Parts: sequence; structure tokens; C-alpha cells
Amino acid sequence: MKLPLIVSLAACGLALSACGNGNTGSEEANIAEANQTVDEATPLPPAIADSRPYRCADGSVFFVDFLADGKTVNLRTEREGLPTTLTAEEQGGPYVAEGYSVGGNAEETKIATPDKPEQSCKA
Repeated sequence: MKLPLIVSLAACGLALSACGNGNTGSEEANIAEANQTVDEATPLPPAIADSRPYRCADGSVFFVDFLADGKTVNLRTEREGLPTTLTAEEQGGPYVAEGYSVGGNAEETKIATPDKPEQSCKA
């Protein structure tokens, strides 16, 4: 009685041991292709180094995120609004784009928008 049980268990073990050993070259190629895709992915944008709200001479408020690359800022007219990305040719500014400008990352700077002339703003 024990012999048929042992034989059937051995047969099941042998049948199951063949599962999962079918690594094919195509699986390895798919993995290599996925790794290459990750390597070629678009790099992440720089982190936010400093974020300042500015109140300007006319009472308007702007929210400026200075990014860690030193050449990019995100300017928003509302705290949770969509940002306008401004860039500088050299680190530290001035940052410009599409009629917008931000003088630099300081306690006091100059900010201009397409509908407002350049004005002095304080953090």
C-alpha cells in the first residue's frame, strides 16, 4: 500500500520539476529590451531647490519654484495653478519665456508677465 503512494508522489514530483525550466532566448531578449527602454527613458526634471511666494508693488502675488539646475524656474500666478517654465542661459537668471521674466532667486526680484510690466517684488 505504501509503495503505490511513494511511486505516485515521485511521479508528481518529477512532472512538476519540469515546470518553469523553459527559459527561452525570447524571454531573455524581452528582459534586455525592457532594461534598455528604462535606460533610454527621459530623465527626470531637476528637483525644487527653493520655493518662494513674491508680493509685488501692485499687490499681485506670484509663486516661484527655483529648480536645482539653477537654470529653470516654474512661475505660477495662483498657489495651485499651472506653472509657466522659464529658463536662463546661465545659472542664477534672469529667467525668461513667452513674455514672462523673473530676475533671480533673492529676497527682492523683478517679475514681468505678458499683461503686467516688470515690477519689484519681495519674498
